[in-house]
Amino acid sequence: MLKIPCRSYATNLTDDELILLDAMFDKRRTMKQLRAVNFGEAINFPPEYIHQLDDYDLRDAMGSLVARGWVDIEKGDGRTTYGLTTAGGELWERERQPDWDRYVRSSSWCERIEGLDQWLAEVMSPSVEIAAAFYSSDRDVKIYKTGLTILDDYPLLYWKTFPTVYQILAPYSPLMDWPSVDWEVYEQNRVWWRDLMELGGLPEK
Repeated sequence: MLKIPCRSYATNLTDDELILLDAMFDKRRTMKQLRAVNFGEAINFPPEYIHQLDDYDLRDAMGSLVARGWVDIEKGDGRTTYGLTTAGGELWERERQPDWDRYVRSSSWCERIEGLDQWLAEVMSPSVEIAAAFYSSDRDVKIYKTGLTILDDYPLLYWKTFPTVYQILAPYSPLMDWPSVDWEVYEQNRVWWRDLMELGGLPEK
């Protein structure tokens, strides 16, 4: 079941400030994405979980987070993005208390291999068991061709480095007529989390 995780109230962050940190936990964001009018769609949060800041108050709040060393600013490729610093990430961890042993990051892409287009699927996690469990849930990945790499001191998140990360890489063959994901079954079998809503609905061990 997907839901917003409870906060611990271990910090003096306002609810709006915590929502902003939630939005930046896994990727850097532009000010446009963080605006209330764009927030739900850009961040993919439910309608009831949007900060209550107008544009003026949002800039003031972001300026305050930057001044306190919890958010930094990067400029490049013609745009400005905001992201958590290590200190900001640690503050977020105190409120959300994430179970990092069950965190996974997944992606897929196509690259040219020996003259042919080949899709590759990747799962990364601090736990090899969780990474394997996530892979086994995807019927379109050739499990028997997976390759495992162990990465030391790897920045699995842009603000957080993990002592050990397990990377599983496998050929991926997306089919146009492949059945869509049965999210009910997915949730019944899920023992991992990838985003805020999955963290909130993570089954107890």
